Formats: sequence, structure tokens, C-alpha cells
Amino acid sequence: MLSIGIVWNTVYSYKDEIIDDIKRKSNVIDYFDIDLKEDYVSFVESLYISENMNKSKIDNKINHMIINPNTKISIIFFEFDDSVIEFHQNKQKNVYKNLEELKKIIREKYKSYVENYTFDIVFHATDNLEELKNCFGVLLSFMNNDLCEKNKYHKVLKLEKNSSNI
Repeated sequence: MLSIGIVWNTVYSYKDEIIDDIKRKSNVIDYFDIDLKEDYVSFVESLYISENMNKSKIDNKINHMIINPNTKISIIFFEFDDSVIEFHQNKQKNVYKNLEELKKIIREKYKSYVENYTFDIVFHATDNLEELKNCFGVLLSFMNNDLCEKNKYHKVLKLEKNSSNI
């Protein structure tokens, strides 16, 4: 299944290593960087609001992330093995086991590099088709603001049509 991963600004300087880690566990299709500049907070809010995250959790993430003055992130499109589904107690929904393990590996490996770490400010990945579409929509709205290369739009749009759901 297709997922969109985001290497947050907090570990942007390790993006190449993180992409290599993802490549070891999945098929990386494409990746590119965005410098969000003054739109950083609005991007993070838009992304997590689209996933129905509680506002206080979003604010907590942002408050920990903006300590780092860098506003660059890496967007990674990758396919992972979706053959094993299990119920995630904290999320109260079914998740793909291999994707959850990948996220955990990356977060655990790189969280020590983040000053004032709080959960999930290292790496984000879409969990299902609904999150993929929502994240894609948020990306497109910021791409339309010329925050990253326009030529990536067509490649990404074709990928989205090939995705499945839990």
C-alpha cells in the first residue's frame, strides 16, 4: 500500500539516513523537500486537523517542533507490505503491522537527536487511504503556494490512484 511519510524539521538534518531506513523496509517511490517558512505551523495544523487529531495534541506537537528554527521537511512516498493487519489499542482502529513497526523504528532511532522530544515529532506516515488522501490534499494546497517543485504533482497524483485501504 502507498503511504506518505514526513520527516519533520526536528530531524531534517538526518533525512538521508531516515530515507535509507525506510528503503530497507519498504519501496521508496519518490521524495522531495519543502521549506515551509512562515507556513510551517499552518501546514502542521492542516495535516493533523485533516486526521481529526485533538487540538491540544496538535498544539503540543507544534510547540515542541517550533523550538527548532528550521522549517524544512522531507516528503516521502513509499509502498509497504500491507499483508498483516492488527488492532492498535491506543488508536482504537486496525493498522498495518509493518507500517507501525517502521514508524516505531524511525521514531526510536532518531528521538534522541530532538531537543525537548514529545511523541511523533520525528516522522509521520499516513495509516490508511483516508489519511493518504487527506495528506495529499494538504500537500497539494501547499504545492499550489509554490513551496515545492510543481513537476512532482503529476507523479504523485498518478500514485494516489493506485492505493488501497484497510
